Amino acid sequence: LALRCFHLELMEFKSDEAAAWIMAQTFVAGKDFPCVGLVSSRGIENFPLFIYLLGIPSLFSFWPVASVAFIAVLDSLMLFPLYTATRRLWNNPTANITCLLYALSPAAIFFSRKIWAQDLMPVFGIGLFYLMERLTAPGDNPATKRGIPFLFGLLCATAPQVHLSGLFLIIASVPILAFFQRTRNNLLWIIIGLTAGLIFSLPWWGCQLHNPAAFLAKLHHAVPRQTALQPLKTALFFLQQTTDAGFSWSLEKVYFPFLCMNPGYIPLIYTLLATGAIGIIFCLGQGIYTWKDRNARRKLTITLCFPIIAVGGLLFSHTPIYPHYFSAFYPYPFLFAALTLGTLFQGIQRLPIPWRRAFYFCFMFALCAMAFLQIAYVLRFIEILNKYGGIDADYGTTYARQMQRVENGLPAECRKSPRQAYLYTIQSVVRRAYGLSEAEQAPQQVALFEEIISDKAGTASKVK
Repeated sequence: LALRCFHLELMEFKSDEAAAWIMAQTFVAGKDFPCVGLVSSRGIENFPLFIYLLGIPSLFSFWPVASVAFIAVLDSLMLFPLYTATRRLWNNPTANITCLLYALSPAAIFFSRKIWAQDLMPVFGIGLFYLMERLTAPGDNPATKRGIPFLFGLLCATAPQVHLSGLFLIIASVPILAFFQRTRNNLLWIIIGLTAGLIFSLPWWGCQLHNPAAFLAKLHHAVPRQTALQPLKTALFFLQQTTDAGFSWSLEKVYFPFLCMNPGYIPLIYTLLATGAIGIIFCLGQGIYTWKDRNARRKLTITLCFPIIAVGGLLFSHTPIYPHYFSAFYPYPFLFAALTLGTLFQGIQRLPIPWRRAFYFCFMFALCAMAFLQIAYVLRFIEILNKYGGIDADYGTTYARQMQRVENGLPAECRKSPRQAYLYTIQSVVRRAYGLSEAEQAPQQVALFEEIISDKAGTASKVK
């Protein structure tokens, strides 16, 4: 939580972030009810559920940083169900290492420090992982009769409404429902949860079906036409979630100079890639060897079959591959690496005492070195953002740097009142991030946002 919330004002704040925040502000102010979300990279509008969720922090704060803090806190809270489900499925060392890898991964940290819909996907990925474990656990637990299957259906229905990568979680959930008798017994409450989740999509469907021809044209254009599969790129982005997945893509030419500022990180990348791959092989081998055991089949289905189907769905959908899509598949990249390290730790515990102490010291030293390199990587990246206001044009300018630029040119009449100064600053920052100059015609959402600014400025004058 500390790493995810450290200097949140250094978050990237460009057009997508500004547009989502504006829509949430106009929604909670009663100026507009969003029936659609932001326009996706495929040219079709997303569902508005992400805007509805951003409305929660917007109710309490007129500050963009509060929205990204909301996302960072939710992602951090996922450590508790992650630990519980992993410990129940495997063992305590694997659970501890999985949580450590998730908590310190630069990819997981930086993709929870933006106002992006995909940054909320760990809530759904880890949430479904926890609910699958509870739903398929042996024993007659009364909590699974209603609450757990209802939440399972609710998350399945709402995950693709936050980001379409959640659609592959639903595809992978179907075998879980069909394979286990316990889930079939709770099918009624799963359907009720699905129905409840689909209620949030009704405004979107109403908006799209208002003009069916235009909707079908956009849908046809949104269908991916990429023919070549990219299995290696998909596997690397998946396994590299334990380190800095996607930074080579987003930082481009400055990525390797940045790595040179973090000596020892390149060997760490290859080490964690190897441990993740070994974890997949280990899980597969153990599942085949112990397939006759009912609990082993349950572990294999949840730990291996589910992510293979989900990631395979992304691969064979011919969707363009981006690193931030893989946050929907958390916690599996961390779990596979933790299976290797956790099994190694259990092997060390079975050694004779002299050897056990020596190997235990080496293991803990390597684990602490990994944690140190991950933390140093994150802090160095934040330091550069703080010093230069951004890495390059592609990564974007931080919110703090944009605030600083506007504050340096405040009009004299705004300097008399701190509240007036803040309202003018946030208005200018949002317009700048949204890509509008003072002379351009503001779109509807920005015009509604400026009405909110005027209302708040008028209230401030009355109070004064």
